[in-house]
Amino acid sequence: GTDENPAPESAALSDPASPPLSAADALQSFLDAASPEERILSCLPAPESAERMRLYPDQSPVGAAVAGFRLLSTTTAAETNRQRLAFELRLRESSRVFPAFVQNTGEGFGVDWQACIQFKDSLLRRFCEGSFDLWNDLYVILQRGHNYEDESANETLHWFILSSPGSPGFDQRVFVERDSELGRELDSRFEFQKEYQVVAVLDRQTGEGGQPVMRLSGIARFHWEL
Repeated sequence: GTDENPAPESAALSDPASPPLSAADALQSFLDAASPEERILSCLPAPESAERMRLYPDQSPVGAAVAGFRLLSTTTAAETNRQRLAFELRLRESSRVFPAFVQNTGEGFGVDWQACIQFKDSLLRRFCEGSFDLWNDLYVILQRGHNYEDESANETLHWFILSSPGSPGFDQRVFVERDSELGRELDSRFEFQKEYQVVAVLDRQTGEGGQPVMRLSGIARFHWEL
């Protein structure tokens, strides 16, 4: 399989299941870029990405940590008829895998930098642990939850469980006030026993006994697509 090749260019373009050349080229250019100015040329346009990219502590090429990638899926947006490709990237040192998304903008393909860097560097876990605070809107998988430790808390709060493909084995319980506008919207939108891909806005707070608690203060997007 293509993911057995140790080089990033292992997205074997001769394979019938491979993505269009321009999508793989965009991902390869993104992985090889040596500076934020070079990297942004291969990225999807997002207002805050350029500034965040410049501020991000790790400025090394993303590809330096990646052993290879392979195509996972291709979808087409009904509204625009444009492709969105999901790739699986494999880290060189740990062999951990995470997704990266390449979308057609109408003028070519671009990589979602924020999704890629959040999954690569396990930013959900790091934010919740207090070791990352450059921004608080994070790509997560959201499920409805319940506070079994304190049943009375369920009377005033909705609970959700957040996880991420970039933080395997880690999940975080978050709350939102039931009677808030956000709480009512999430109650009507999200069902139990289902997973939702969202960009969640988190507020790290200090609870009783000085223990950190996480409040869900907003949903930046109800999907991961840009």
